Amino acid sequence: MGSLHILLLLSMLIDSRFGCVGLIVVELVSCVLPVAQGPSRFWGVYCAIGLVAYDTGLSAVAVSMMLSFLGTQCYQVAQWHGGTLSFSDLLVFLMYGVTAIIVGYGFRWWTTMNTRQADEYLASEHELRRIYRLRDSDNAIRLHDSVAQCLAGIQLIAQRNIRDAHDGDAAEWRRVNDLAAKGQAEVRTIIDMMLEDEKEHDSAVRRSEWWLAVTAMADDGDAMLKRNGYRGKTELMDGGIGTRKVNEHDVRTLGAVLKELYSNIDRHAVPGSDYQASITLQKSATEIVMSNVIAASRNTSVRQGLKSRLYKLELIGGELDYEIDGDTWVVYARVPFADA
Repeated sequence: MGSLHILLLLSMLIDSRFGCVGLIVVELVSCVLPVAQGPSRFWGVYCAIGLVAYDTGLSAVAVSMMLSFLGTQCYQVAQWHGGTLSFSDLLVFLMYGVTAIIVGYGFRWWTTMNTRQADEYLASEHELRRIYRLRDSDNAIRLHDSVAQCLAGIQLIAQRNIRDAHDGDAAEWRRVNDLAAKGQAEVRTIIDMMLEDEKEHDSAVRRSEWWLAVTAMADDGDAMLKRNGYRGKTELMDGGIGTRKVNEHDVRTLGAVLKELYSNIDRHAVPGSDYQASITLQKSATEIVMSNVIAASRNTSVRQGLKSRLYKLELIGGELDYEIDGDTWVVYARVPFADA
């Protein structure tokens, strides 16, 4: 019987409920066997109660098991003493049972607290890494915007001087233009490497309905300018837009602004020249920056279409501004969302 008792205790390490039922059966059987040396297997019974309390907490299973073992132990003691049981024996058994539950539950609480603290530490560490990653991503985007803007300005200056310079100087300015373009590409590659951790998020954003809709509008504008001999490519950037769904009002508003700005390049830019364009998709608005070299022989006055678009944007809380620096035209627009 003792060996079976030990085996059932070991089985409780795997399944406490199975071992608990087995021990109760063994104790019930022990009640009908001759008791020669007092109550059986004290240590195992209270170890079992503690294990159940550790596994299930202050549960009905633990309390029921304690009461069951208390009953069998009291019966065995009464048999050993000729059918009588003192109050002190009953109190001792009850104290042992309660102590076993307290110790078992105490270990459970200690384990739970350690696990919770470990989880909280890992969660805080993960959040800290996320904050650092977002900070690095933001700095990388700012660096890209700053350097790309400077290189774009160098390209515009180089293109302006290519037209005005003699053959020898024009070759040097072409080299400057090519180096600036190469620098822009390398900066973009480096920034992409710095933002490696954001690829999964970036992939989800680039598959979103709004990103695809804006991409289609930008591609249409680039295609129109390419057909007319201009060189350039609109760059889309994620400014925290997330996976926004398409809103027809936003599509119409942004589409009209982009159409006007691309047409503005077509009307004023040097035929066959380069242009720069970027669209940043933010959480509450879309920002657009475009620049190109203006032909001296072409009309540089602001047409009625752009003035009308400026008025309409101001009505919905948007912005549209431009400046002409020498022969370089730079235009900025901010188009808010309808629900912003």
